[in-house]
Amino acid sequence: MRRLRHFFVIGISLFVLVGCGFDGSKVHEVAEDLISDKEIGKYVDELTFFDTEKGQEKSVIYNLELDANDEFDTLSQEEKANFFSYVNELLWQKSGGSTVDCDEDYECTVDSIVIKTLDHTYTVSYLPTSNHQMTAYKEDGEYVFLKRADVLNETITTEVVEQEEPSETAEELPVEEVVVEDTNVYPDTNLSTADGDDWMQLTSSQKTAMIEEAIHNLESNGGIVLEGSDWFIDALDAFYGDEITNSTLVTEIFAMAGVGGGVIIND
Repeated sequence: MRRLRHFFVIGISLFVLVGCGFDGSKVHEVAEDLISDKEIGKYVDELTFFDTEKGQEKSVIYNLELDANDEFDTLSQEEKANFFSYVNELLWQKSGGSTVDCDEDYECTVDSIVIKTLDHTYTVSYLPTSNHQMTAYKEDGEYVFLKRADVLNETITTEVVEQEEPSETAEELPVEEVVVEDTNVYPDTNLSTADGDDWMQLTSSQKTAMIEEAIHNLESNGGIVLEGSDWFIDALDAFYGDEITNSTLVTEIFAMAGVGGGVIIND
């Protein structure tokens, strides 16, 4: 029955978009590439791109949803974060960057990666960058923060093949170094270093994740926060917007807005 439900949902999703002149076949080619991957196949039975909303004209925003078996629930926090990192990396490779190749007349982006088991739902924001190590994710709506970031290097490391040493009589040939420059500009999603320029490029879910991390850090150190993430997001959105304000760190404005607005109480 799960397989029948899977194809039924895809059909409904495509029907809605085709009615607007949208061809979603390329998106599902990416989905087929992902589900055929052996690492993903260890835990995932079904995989679907759900169109969560229409953005601006000719823009579609997706969530990548993976139906996983119960074995995923038994993984450690580090193993779950590693798996999210692996899916994020593979999606970045298959989609070709920050957008998903979906239709020549449309721009398609991915907002979140969602993994569902029978008992739990796990979520992270998709980050369009290579070799990103996830240090936090949501489990049933609550954030799980890992204690160390340096443990997340198992599933996305690149194998290094040792080369044989050349013989002394071998002729040395000149080596031409080729440098490929990535001209794409990606926002910094690190709470401690992100500034206004980064904030203005974040998706709504990335903003929520960053602010909830800031609230978690403050409360862990004995602080009291009287408002939720939406209050702080509105405050930062209102503050940023020009060259002068955009140079200020997110953590600074979070603290100034909270204390000035009377919603942060420090012990």
